Amino acid sequence: MNNIPKHESVPEHEWQLQERAVREARDGVGGGDDPMLAQYRQVARALRRPQPDRLPADFAARVAALATAQPQHVADTRIEQQLLRMLMAGLALAAAVFVALQGAQWLQVLDASVPGATSHWMLALLGCVGASWLPWLRSQSLPRQA
Repeated sequence: MNNIPKHESVPEHEWQLQERAVREARDGVGGGDDPMLAQYRQVARALRRPQPDRLPADFAARVAALATAQPQHVADTRIEQQLLRMLMAGLALAAAVFVALQGAQWLQVLDASVPGATSHWMLALLGCVGASWLPWLRSQSLPRQA
């Protein structure tokens, strides 16, 4: 017996035909004059057949060779790196200007809402910025391998 739950949108008659077609295809029984049952039986037979292998016999070897092969062309990213540096410098400059113009107001509001918290938040901010730069600083200090 099939333990697949019946879907609510499938009418009972249709469900029974599908189940009967699966049983008949499994048992090798055919016949009957119901064209819908014959179609369901044909679908059930097709689903029971193993799918043909579409991968070539040496597929794994070819994939392994591609994975271990040295790249033939290494992209030159100097322009992108320079643009990224310029973008970061622009963002840092914009942040500095914004803090210079609006920072005093923020510090006053922060200090008024939580007395004495301003220095703690500044230390936390500096700690986060420093921690985020550590991997970059470490990568710059390591010798480059060819």
